[in-house]
Amino acid sequence: MTNLDGGAVECGEEEEAFFSQLDKEVTKVNQFYVEQEGVFVKRHRDLLWQVDEIGRRRKELAAFAAAQEELRGQLKEAEYEAYGESTAVKAKVYLVAATNMNMGPKTRRLLEVSERFSRSKAELAAMERALKRQQKAVKDGFVDSMRGVYMLDAFRTLNMQGFEKILKKHDKIAQWNAGAVYLGIVNKAYFSMSTEIKHLKAESEAAYKAEFAAGDERQTRNDLHPHARYVNVVRVLLAGVFVGISVQCVIGLVLTMSFESTDDRLAYYSSLLPIFRGVGLLALHVAMFGGNVGQWEFCGINYPFIFNLSPKRMMNGETVELAGAVILAFVLFVAIVLSELYQAKHADGALVYGTPNELFSSALLTMRIVWALVILVSLGSFTWIQRTAWRIIAAWWTSQVEFGDFFTADQLTSQVQMLRDLVYVICVTPFNRYTLYDSLEFQGASLGVSLMPFFFRLVQCLRRWRDRDNRMDLVNAGKYTAALLAVGLGFQRSAPAVRVLGIVAKVVATEYALTWDLYVDWGLMRNPLRGQFLRPELWLSRKWTYYLAIVIDVVLRHFWILPMAIPSLGPRGGHFAHECWLTLAGVLEVLRRAMWNFFRIENEHLNNVEGYRAVHFVPLPFGERTVQLNSGA
Repeated sequence: MTNLDGGAVECGEEEEAFFSQLDKEVTKVNQFYVEQEGVFVKRHRDLLWQVDEIGRRRKELAAFAAAQEELRGQLKEAEYEAYGESTAVKAKVYLVAATNMNMGPKTRRLLEVSERFSRSKAELAAMERALKRQQKAVKDGFVDSMRGVYMLDAFRTLNMQGFEKILKKHDKIAQWNAGAVYLGIVNKAYFSMSTEIKHLKAESEAAYKAEFAAGDERQTRNDLHPHARYVNVVRVLLAGVFVGISVQCVIGLVLTMSFESTDDRLAYYSSLLPIFRGVGLLALHVAMFGGNVGQWEFCGINYPFIFNLSPKRMMNGETVELAGAVILAFVLFVAIVLSELYQAKHADGALVYGTPNELFSSALLTMRIVWALVILVSLGSFTWIQRTAWRIIAAWWTSQVEFGDFFTADQLTSQVQMLRDLVYVICVTPFNRYTLYDSLEFQGASLGVSLMPFFFRLVQCLRRWRDRDNRMDLVNAGKYTAALLAVGLGFQRSAPAVRVLGIVAKVVATEYALTWDLYVDWGLMRNPLRGQFLRPELWLSRKWTYYLAIVIDVVLRHFWILPMAIPSLGPRGGHFAHECWLTLAGVLEVLRRAMWNFFRIENEHLNNVEGYRAVHFVPLPFGERTVQLNSGA
């Protein structure tokens, strides 16, 4: 016989074991539901108090604005008393204030009222900005909390359906009609009978509609009700098709360059590679980031909250992946077409489809158009990209460095080769393509764009240190200082001593970055001497994945050593071989960055490394006063 809340069911040994296990499962579900319901009820009361606090501060703001209007009237009255109807009142006031001459009582009163009005105006603007931030935080808190409430409601529904199906299956196999009796007992459990979630949803929607939706029921439903996230199979299929086309084009290019290895053709390919490589690396990076988004969604990592994105207005992973795959396939297709056109020759050796300069001009014009479209579409269509780009450039003067700012800047540190190739596309012409690399102007521009990503990250770290006073930010700044030295010295290859210093700086920067990757960004290798290589909380169940990622990161971080072991891959080993090496190194760095992206966001989701996610819920602007509210009630 098994019991639940006073109910009883007579059964044999096998049924006793079955219903005993079912009792445990019902108890487990019930305890979890009670615990989570209490969490959301507390959160709901906190949010209602936050709404009341916003209303109080809005009244304070209105009273302050009314006082400022009264002060404005006093200012106009003082201006009239001091200078009458003159249109140069402000100029006269500032002149008197600057020279401190001829300051009569009326002028002195005007200056005092003017200063009070200026201070009041600045305070009012600061209060308005603060109220907007607080309203946004509370609004986000409602959306985040209601998402959890609907998930808990779905948890209850799914478990009730599960118990019904289990009991129905039991009755069918055991030929014993006990399911209806036991289901009646399950229906008396708290998680089945509780109506607290229903009242909570109604109160939350009413408060949200009044405060944030201006009474609009449709907007309230659209903001608070969960929207199913479906994978767009067509986009996934198209992305796969374009990836397949890209792979075939890469194979075709490798075979073409391998079997047609005359000096003039290798020189032609060497001048074409930088034109196509920059856009190709960017497209590959975009496609891999789309894959990262899909992985985070599949694993349930809350990346929209970490990046401060709106889940209803952001592009999904399939769209990002498809965009990158289309651009990559187009670039590779144009590259292989031009390589084939170069091979078509008449009997006298002349090219069928034009001179080498004409083919080079066609490739250059095509890639310049692609670059222009990519930049214009990115900056013109996505406000998040515009905002992030500005915050990266003006990191020292912005309000604070957000997670998306330094994460995007970190992506740029893996696209140094892309930035150099962009400079090449801007500067190169059909007549200087063989001499451009030797010009001082091009070398200076390449050095400048190579240093920019690391400089931006250095400024961000210093700004974070100024805001938080955390020494780890200074340690992180040291990593980018070492990278700046390594890149700067790497461009100086004339003196042997400078080359040695460049190698030493690169070794230091590499080990610095690798240690930071594993220890801080990924949270691994905390105590390797005691055999503790992984952190306590892991999102992936297969631990070998983390060990494999460590090995890959170590290998790819040291991949730059290969040209030292194989001199033919270096700058002095031949222009074509060096360009191929730069292409391979750029591709591997993009792949390494994609792997880094996943584990970095996973660690942030679990352990809040950078302090951007202080709690499991969206942080509220006025703190929590639920205990005080309840005690006073």
